[in-house]
Amino acid sequence: MPAKLRGTVSAPIEITLKNTGQVSHTFTIDEFNVDTEVAAGEKTTVTVLPSEPGEFNYYCRFHEGRGMRGAITTTGEDGSGAGAASPSDPPPDDTNGYGY
Repeated sequence: MPAKLRGTVSAPIEITLKNTGQVSHTFTIDEFNVDTEVAAGEKTTVTVLPSEPGEFNYYCRFHEGRGMRGAITTTGEDGSGAGAASPSDPPPDDTNGYGY
């Protein structure tokens, strides 16, 4: 969570991953060669630098089939967005036990 993030081309997007669940997860974005595993109860930060506008999907390799996926939408340099990850969804409901 959130399932939608926004950023700007050529501006670093820093994403803090906090796993409040009891199993490991990944944050995987194929287009950016990002595949970071976050153990249960751990936290880490990933930074990506988009070089073009578009929508880039991210997912958990372990739980994508359970809906653990989302997208980062990037706009051109004069488009909206400050380059930092901007959530557009409400905070997660951690009742599923995954904590991601």
